[in-house]
Amino acid sequence: MKIKMLNMDTINKIAAGEVIIRPVSVIKELVENAIDAGATRITVDIEAGGKNKMIVRDNGCGIAYHEVPLAFKRHATSKLTSIDDLETIESLGFRGEALSSVSAVARVQVTTCNDSEEVGSITLFEGGTLVDQRVCSYSHGTEMKVWDLFYNTPARRKHLEKDKKEEDLIRDLLEKLALSNPKVAFHVISNGRSVLNTPGSGNFSDVISTLYGEKVASQLIPIQFENSPMKLTGFIGELTTMRSHREDQIFFINGRYVKNSHLSQALDSAYEGYTMKHQHPFGIVFIELPGRMLDVNIHPAKTEIKILNESLVMLLFKQGIRETLRDANLVVDIGGWENQKSKVKNVPSEHNNEPKELPKGISNPDRFDLEKNQTLNNLKVNKDNSEGQNFSQTTLFEEKGLEKIAENPGAFRIKDKVSSPQIKAARPDFTKMKIIGQLFNTYILLEGLKEIYLIDQHAAHEAFLTRELEDVFDCGAVIPSQGLMAPITLKIRPKDIEKILNTLETYKKLGYDCDVFGEDSLIIRSVPVFLGEPQSSDLLKNLINEDLSEIEAVHQEGQWLYSSKIKDKIILMACKAAVKGGQTLTNQEMHGLLEGLMRLDNPFTCPHGRPIITRLREYELMKLFKRVV
Repeated sequence: MKIKMLNMDTINKIAAGEVIIRPVSVIKELVENAIDAGATRITVDIEAGGKNKMIVRDNGCGIAYHEVPLAFKRHATSKLTSIDDLETIESLGFRGEALSSVSAVARVQVTTCNDSEEVGSITLFEGGTLVDQRVCSYSHGTEMKVWDLFYNTPARRKHLEKDKKEEDLIRDLLEKLALSNPKVAFHVISNGRSVLNTPGSGNFSDVISTLYGEKVASQLIPIQFENSPMKLTGFIGELTTMRSHREDQIFFINGRYVKNSHLSQALDSAYEGYTMKHQHPFGIVFIELPGRMLDVNIHPAKTEIKILNESLVMLLFKQGIRETLRDANLVVDIGGWENQKSKVKNVPSEHNNEPKELPKGISNPDRFDLEKNQTLNNLKVNKDNSEGQNFSQTTLFEEKGLEKIAENPGAFRIKDKVSSPQIKAARPDFTKMKIIGQLFNTYILLEGLKEIYLIDQHAAHEAFLTRELEDVFDCGAVIPSQGLMAPITLKIRPKDIEKILNTLETYKKLGYDCDVFGEDSLIIRSVPVFLGEPQSSDLLKNLINEDLSEIEAVHQEGQWLYSSKIKDKIILMACKAAVKGGQTLTNQEMHGLLEGLMRLDNPFTCPHGRPIITRLREYELMKLFKRVV
């Protein structure tokens, strides 16, 4: 086959196909150019999802008469002068191919007036060719009219989606541009019907309220985090904004919307312990990085960005989100959201491409900093031993800096030598609130300042039992055990004997001192003790069924390192000892539970992601009883 050069018309159409894939590609290029031109009002008018007609009007600086033809040449741009400018580029469009690519596959009419000129101009292009240009009367700004998209490449037009799908893609794009440019008022019209209208006030909250509703806007947590070379701003969702999808995880890098699955994974990971399975947090996050760390030109649409040293960026990103959550008040309000002040109200944008930083604590006076986790105060709930044995419950507590309360031998408190964390003024101190009692023997009812709190006793106890056990594992200690007055015989399968014989030492480190007896029995002489509670032999049964590599404990640098599978199983078994719903607690036991809860980094959710604390304000009660309107 003979090799030959393509003609220029074919070359231009192929190049255009790399940038212009569907109507939304046209809108993206034209609207980004309008933003770069300094527009504060942009109107997008489309028909048939943009397949028949697209008009973009703006009040930007306009294009000079003699520069309009040049603007439609390939690689013509006002935003770059050399390759070095790519490292510091801040404009949205810069490749210099947008208008050339659009005009190559459509009919385009440009009506514009530059700030420095008294009259405007109207210019017509068809298939990339200048057809006509003349002066005309036109006000400040530019109007780009594009119609008959892909009229000269019918194969591309044939593969476009239905009108509604193309419209949705355009609206989704403009919503993201509105989020990153709150100072710009966007108005979108589809088939003569207004489908999007943002105020352009500069307040990020106004855009969120327009796109997601005021309820969501009232449930967001502002981010303000900086750790060189990264800076994070934006908002993440509270516990009530969790989603079953990741569509509401939106990321901007240096003002540009980007698609990055690693950022979504890092956001999910940062919420670990705050969410239930298969739930994803809400987040609109703006990331600032030095231009030298980015390659924004690896994709024609520039929605994908290559990040140099991505592992560091993801680590800092997760740290920023995690610290924001740790400093947040995640108590779930069960009252009407419309009476809460929006957490993002009147937050202006510093400039068009990013939200203004928030001073610490400006968003919500109820938000508080959580202190570093310290030794937990155990709530001892008397429990009958199913094995009928008598166990000592002192050793572990003494090791953890606790002592028995003389007037209540079953309860413990922190020894004087162990300092309690300093609770910041903004943090609701549940231990100082009035305990009204138990509701349905399941929820602890507290009276705060103009509000009441309901605390799930099982979820709260489970949360700090888990933290206590994690502390035991993290310090690499041998798990304490308690000898049995009468050994327990556990039936085993003959085929497991060899595996058990090779693992007896590991079982001992986990608190089970045992030996094989005969061909089908295991004699257990001691069981592990967690938080003063002896454990049953059920955990050992589960461990015997695991692969050896999964349960091995390794001694390293004076510490025992346990596999995550061991940790998860033991924590699961031990947490079954947490106080149950329907279980009556004394006032002292409730107070001990609250003290333990207050010392957690995350007192708001149990290990499974369920909420622990809910709040109802006095105002909501007054509304229920018609004391206020």
